[in-house]
Amino acid sequence: MATTRARNAETTVARLVRLVGALLIAAAALPASARAQADVSVTKLGPAQAQGDRVGVINYLVVTTNHGPAQAVNVVVTDSLPPASDIRFLSASRGASRTGRLLTWPAVTLNGGQSIVDTVSVRVDGRPGGILLNVAYATSATADPDASNNRSEVQTLITAGPVSDLAVSKSGPATAMLGDTIVYAVTTRNLGTEDAAGVVVRDTLPAGIQFVRASRGGSAAGGVVTWPATALANGAALVDTVVGVATAASAQTDVAAVTTTSTDPNPANNDGSNAAARVTTAVYASADVSVTKTDGLTQVGQGAVFAYTIVVGNAGPDAVTGVSLTDAFPAGFTGVAWTCAAAGGAACGAASGSGDIAGITVDLPAGGTATFTATGTASGTGTLVNTVTVTSPAWVIDPVPGNDSATDGDTEIVILNVAVTPDGLDTLRHLPSNGTGYVYAFTVTNSSGVAWDFDLFAYPAAGGASFLTVDSITGAGVSGGAAPDSARIASLAAGASAGVSVWYAVADVAAGSLDTLRLLAYPPAVPAVADSGFAVVQVVRPAIVTAKSVNPSGVQAPGTELTYTVAVTNTGSEAAEAVVTVDSLPAEVELRVGSVAATLPAGVGGTIEYSIGGVDWSYLPASGACGAPAGFDGCVTRIRWTLTDPLSAVAPDNTGNLQFVARIR
Repeated sequence: MATTRARNAETTVARLVRLVGALLIAAAALPASARAQADVSVTKLGPAQAQGDRVGVINYLVVTTNHGPAQAVNVVVTDSLPPASDIRFLSASRGASRTGRLLTWPAVTLNGGQSIVDTVSVRVDGRPGGILLNVAYATSATADPDASNNRSEVQTLITAGPVSDLAVSKSGPATAMLGDTIVYAVTTRNLGTEDAAGVVVRDTLPAGIQFVRASRGGSAAGGVVTWPATALANGAALVDTVVGVATAASAQTDVAAVTTTSTDPNPANNDGSNAAARVTTAVYASADVSVTKTDGLTQVGQGAVFAYTIVVGNAGPDAVTGVSLTDAFPAGFTGVAWTCAAAGGAACGAASGSGDIAGITVDLPAGGTATFTATGTASGTGTLVNTVTVTSPAWVIDPVPGNDSATDGDTEIVILNVAVTPDGLDTLRHLPSNGTGYVYAFTVTNSSGVAWDFDLFAYPAAGGASFLTVDSITGAGVSGGAAPDSARIASLAAGASAGVSVWYAVADVAAGSLDTLRLLAYPPAVPAVADSGFAVVQVVRPAIVTAKSVNPSGVQAPGTELTYTVAVTNTGSEAAEAVVTVDSLPAEVELRVGSVAATLPAGVGGTIEYSIGGVDWSYLPASGACGAPAGFDGCVTRIRWTLTDPLSAVAPDNTGNLQFVARIR
């Protein structure tokens, strides 16, 4: 008979389910913009067995939960009781109204993650062997995406003796921040008809929650909090609390379970497998992750190799693992290769790579940085716009989201050009230097449309076999480089030219030897845009013969004046350029001031210089100098005679004479 009544109750319940389903279908037909969704579920808890014959009392528990995401409004909970022949209604919580077998609780509003617990007490009047079917429903005016969990039932076997039935439920915060203190509450109820002995409550903390303390003498070992065994009377409840600290940012699920030494015919509501025994807390970290980007340029030459510097940082307060970096480089930045260098305890997911930076991760403690250096070539024309973005993991809240991306958009690619002249127009004929340097003038012209720097490099075309040595590069606006053969012109205006002098020396090689002196100019980092000018250098070696005579000759007394004649003759096959003759005076004589005279062929000039030692040739003879008598100079030690014009190889214009008078001391 009890079974028949249960089936009749189920028929009534089925009608209610169809009615609720129709309402849900009608709500689902509304536009998405008109529906907020809230997944409301109901769980009915009751004993698996209860003593009948008007002795046993059942305390039913109805747990209604809004799983979100939206707020659930006008939530109505109903409970279809077993037939009146099998039970007698005793009481219900929260002012529930009863119409026949149907209990209805007042409508409430539940926020996402919020639950409400209702209770019903009945006396079991049925005979042993019967089954009591109790069905609970929950509905809401808010659209519910899952109607399958809006109904829950409990079947209780009517027995001839008392039983205990422990049920455990768990509550805790839905969200928390890293480092927050979290309090979990574990509620144990005895839904049975008999007192429960040896009741032990256990709570398994998730790995990201560190135990701090527990109520009622609870202690932790291996992440499990255990409370001392106790007794729990029929219908009684026990509330325990555990306090922990959130140490990891992720979903942290805490599970409670309870055991008893008494007989419990329904372990499913107290072994931790029940949803009511679990609480999941979303723990978030707080970290101000930021990124900056620059190439330090507003203009770059087409074909130039340059680099972007990208710095990812974490201003804290919490550390972050797995920050993702994405940078799709512009089409005008080609052949990209990048590296990552970490500092402050940070770690790069990859040390290097090529092409776009896509989803590369970095780990950043508070204060840590990761610096990416992306090197590529400027291609095409126009302005380069490059944006980099960093994305923190889902469990990280960034208090300053505005600095999670950075753009460098002011780099213009310009076309550069340069010209160097003269371009092989001159053949330079030189004697071996013998300590004397030569200079040749080039002109560097900026043919670009913008002012630019240009690097200079002077070199002989013969390379290692060359007899030329570059000593320096000079000129207005020219600064020397790391080596004598390199230099730079700074910010040469568009269309402007600069004079560049290359100083060089000629080695002592055979007459007729040829080489090329070349000056190369190019924009820094753009060697493909280069031009050079050059001049041919030919070594000449005229045959210079020097003869010196003195009159009177032989042994002479002190005070005797001597006339010296130095004859310089070119006996070679070609004119001699830059002929320099140096005559050293004997230490025993003093030069007569004003006695030095030169006889040269027509069209040949010269200069006469004096030295009193060392490399200085600026001395001018003075009467009585260095203790000499009047009209004589005792300081002069050398006379240098430099011909300012070529000395012919054809007689009689191939000879010049230098004459001076000196007095024996």
